[in-house]
Amino acid sequence: MSICFLNSYEFTIINSVLLKKKLNLTNCFFPGYLKKKEFFSTLNQASALVFGLKKNKIWSNTIPSKLQSYMSIGVPIIAYIDGISKKIIRQAQCGIVNTPNDYKGLAKSILKLKKMNKTQISRYKENAINYSNKHFNLIKISNKLQEVLDFDVQK
Repeated sequence: MSICFLNSYEFTIINSVLLKKKLNLTNCFFPGYLKKKEFFSTLNQASALVFGLKKNKIWSNTIPSKLQSYMSIGVPIIAYIDGISKKIIRQAQCGIVNTPNDYKGLAKSILKLKKMNKTQISRYKENAINYSNKHFNLIKISNKLQEVLDFDVQK
């Protein structure tokens, strides 16, 4: 099992390297900033993607593009967040959610995912892709926006 921490706010590249050495983590990778070409191929290598946001009012009401990208490729998500992103992951049933800054919970979630069988993991993957296609598809969103705008113009 490999875990990808991508641009997590508490893991600067230097801290990531130090943490990896200190804890002898061989199954975690911290790629840092990725170019668009590398993004999806790198994330697809992971068994799970870690996603975290600081607890604050703005982040609680935001759907980050990182969450949408993670779901679109169908890799299970382990998150430490609250607000709308937490609600989406739970509703989509595509990962495990912890509260922000709950690092013990994060560790337990990684172990929980590691113990899951292939069927459970596949369900997370399928659920992520299905939710992404239904709710984050650019064409569907554009069409819905057009419907709303047309309705308002006709009033």
